[in-house]
Parts: sequence; C-alpha cells; structure tokens
Amino acid sequence: MVLIQLKINEPSDIGLELIPYNQFNKIRNIGKGHFVTVYSATWKHEVALVCFNDSHKFLNKVKESDNNFKIYGISQNPNQGDYILVLQSEYCTEYGKTYCKNCGGKYDHIDHTWCKQCLVTATSINSGNEKIDDLIEEMRLKINSHLNIIFEWIPYNQFNYIKEIGKGGFATVYSAIWKDGPLKYNVNEEMCTRVPNKKVALKCLNNSQNMIDEFFNEVRAYSINKIDDILNVYGISQNPNTKDYIIVIEYADGGSYNNWISINYKDFDWRNKIQTLLSIIEGLKGIHKKQKVHHDFHTGNILFLTKNLNNLNRKSLFISDMGLCEDVNNTSEVKTYGVIPYIAPEVLRRKPYTQAADIYSFGMIIDMQRN
Repeated sequence: MVLIQLKINEPSDIGLELIPYNQFNKIRNIGKGHFVTVYSATWKHEVALVCFNDSHKFLNKVKESDNNFKIYGISQNPNQGDYILVLQSEYCTEYGKTYCKNCGGKYDHIDHTWCKQCLVTATSINSGNEKIDDLIEEMRLKINSHLNIIFEWIPYNQFNYIKEIGKGGFATVYSAIWKDGPLKYNVNEEMCTRVPNKKVALKCLNNSQNMIDEFFNEVRAYSINKIDDILNVYGISQNPNTKDYIIVIEYADGGSYNNWISINYKDFDWRNKIQTLLSIIEGLKGIHKKQKVHHDFHTGNILFLTKNLNNLNRKSLFISDMGLCEDVNNTSEVKTYGVIPYIAPEVLRRKPYTQAADIYSFGMIIDMQRN
C-alpha cells in the first residue's frame, strides 16, 4: 500500500492510499458541477469518484470534518490531471441533494439551496500579510446566508475615479468605482459572479500599518449582512504609496443624516421621522447585542443610501464610523470623543463611556427630529 502525505494545515498530516487510476472499471458519470465531476466505478467494490479540477477545492474536501462517507484513498486522472477522492458509493446518491454539486462539500443550510464552503472559498486569500489573511478568513467564516457579502482582499488598482469626499482626524474617505465589483451568489447556478463597476467608499486610516489592532477592530465592527442596519463592508485594500490600509465599505449616496435632512426637510413628515428613528435604534440595538459600545453616536455617523425621500425604506440608512466601537468591558479608560451635544453628561464628567451613553446620544437625535 502506497501512502501519500497531504500538507493541509492540520495538527497532523492525513495519510491516504494512492490508488492507480487504471484500477477503476465500469466508470459511469453521475453529475457535473463547476469544480467537481462525480462518477460511480468498480474498484475492489463499488465506489464514488469525486474528481476535482481545482486543487484548493480538493484539499478543502479532504479536510472536511464530515465523516458520513468513508474515504478509501485518492487518485488522479492521467488525461485531465484532475485530483480524485475515492469515497463510499453511497455518495453518488447524495451528490446534488445534501452535497453541493459544485464543490462536493456538504450543504450547511437546511434547505440545501446554498453552500457555505463555496462562499468561504470563492476567491483565494493572498494579501501578502498573514494577519490580514487571517482577518479575511475570520470575516468569511461569519457567513450564514447566501445574501452575505464575501469579504475579500481588493488590489488598489481595482479602483477608478477616486475622489475625496470627507476628512477627519483619523481617516480620509474617498468615493471610487470598483472595476470588477463584489461577488454575488447565484442560487440557481450555485456559483458566485461579480457585479462590475460598483461605486464604493474607501476609508483610508491614517498610519494604519502601525495601528493594526485598531484597524482590525474597526473592520470587525462593520457588517457583511445586507439586512443589518450597520454599514456593510466589502473588504480591505492598501494604498501602495502611503502603505495605509483601506476599509472598502458601502457608498451612501444620500450622505450623512445632516446632509440628507437639508435636502428633504420640507417633505420629512412624522411618519418618515418615526421610520428613520426605528431604523437607527435597530442598528444601535445590533451593536449593543454584540456587547459593544459605539462611542461616537451622532447624526454625522448615520448615512443614507438614497438622496430621495420617495425612495426611503427600512433599509435606506445605516450606522457608520465604527472606528471607536469597543467591547463593553473595555471602556474603563476615560477618553471623551464625539460631538458635544450628543455626549452624555457622565462622559463629560470623565466617567466611562457605556451603552447607556449611546442611548443618551440616540435621545438627542430624537430631540433633533422634533424641530
């Protein structure tokens, strides 16, 4: 028996028998996806041959913790060069039902309509920085719906028409066109495609290459869930000249709450006011559920996706600027941030910033709406 060792980043390598391809007989096609083709065959007995045209998908399947089907070994097609995983023959019956037809992995979702593994491994992760790569993987592992954003490393040369739209003490924000655009999962095709020429915002953090922990914390505070009330994040980039890291986030065409109100104040009735307040408090509730404190909650950090009041809906506004967001247990250091009218009195008296201080800020937003 010939054993090969696959280096797959596990505590110990996994030994598998190498089975010569000419030992398989009566090979019959069962189905084909984008990355795998499945055959039934006779070896010492009936087996399933799962043929991968992508070595990364092959290794992911080998590493998969699912033990429903015994792995007899691996092989390789001498003509196509495809890597082959030799499994129990019963896999042929489950392929395309409980196992993804494209990657061969087990469906995570109960109704088998989407494959988490296909989303997590949609693109290779290669930023050139191990810590950044780990963060990208961490963000992808948060995926729990095919509607989630696939977080990725985005080369800076992907951005065109870069224009400064805002500047603060910690960062400069630009608008830009992302040429290839974000990945989107097509349920019917069970594969990811890109939405090209996507307008995005680039938040360039000053000196971020020397403040990597703070940069990571801000990235984690944004959302990959499109139904959240927190601004969505698409990925990370880096300015090749300054070396500063960039957070690529959703572009809010309507601008800040203050800007949006100045355009729509004449038609902004009580029904619309209540709707916007409900969206804001839902976003803040989401932050607090994660045991976080926003720390800088005011109308300048509430953004609208649309300029037009007629297009306003439940998902038209988002909470942004998560740079000062902290864990509730990490607010003992007394620092005063924010816009004075929205800062809670106890914070001005040098007391720790708590979730209650965020609620005070929200109360001031309500008060502003009365006018």
